[in-house]
Amino acid sequence: MKGRKQRDKLAKKMTPSQIAEAQQLVKERQPKDITLVVANEAEDKVVLAQVPAKQVEDNVLLDLVLKKESYKGYYTVVAPRTSISNYTQDDNVDAAAVRDEYLRIIRLVLLEIKIRGYDLKPLTEMLLDRNLHSTKLNLRSSPKAGYVVDYKEEYSRYFEEKGGGWKRLRAEHPKASGRTRISLPAYDPQSHVLLIYFGTQFDWTAGAGFIVAYRYENGKLDELGRVQMWIS
Repeated sequence: MKGRKQRDKLAKKMTPSQIAEAQQLVKERQPKDITLVVANEAEDKVVLAQVPAKQVEDNVLLDLVLKKESYKGYYTVVAPRTSISNYTQDDNVDAAAVRDEYLRIIRLVLLEIKIRGYDLKPLTEMLLDRNLHSTKLNLRSSPKAGYVVDYKEEYSRYFEEKGGGWKRLRAEHPKASGRTRISLPAYDPQSHVLLIYFGTQFDWTAGAGFIVAYRYENGKLDELGRVQMWIS
């Protein structure tokens, strides 16, 4: 127990420098893993762990997107697993349906998002390839930055039978603006173009999902275009 307390105390002390190291890793594109502070919110603990460099990059980009799409003073509740609406498969994969949706999304993205001098098709294919199956996020919640990852499914319970729905959710969590699903990002380090899906439901009949292209440079995102995937 003493060793665990010391380890957790050390991890918490290292958080700022480790975050800086993660950001520098993404900036320099260093092909290596690093020791990083990982928050396991499902078990209420913070540990030191070896994290693949690609996962570090994903987390930095996911954090930036969620911050950019948030509303000041509120937070969105993020599903703990990644997905693209009507595309990501977990079980009973229908190969024909997946292929049709794959081609439909590519056509839609290329039709609606235009980046001068840049062919978006390879990055769109990367986005779809990375998100064919759902992946559990490893991203620490940041209410002040505008998002909480629902690892314990505390918020999803409001939408179970007799859970109270949006009315009860808002009464008990007035700063929760909506529920968000987000994909793993697809990032081209040569052109600094990022492609990602996110969809947010604000009420029973108020929500939308998009695939969005950003330029990612100097730690900031600038939107290049978006295509709407669904609306309610």
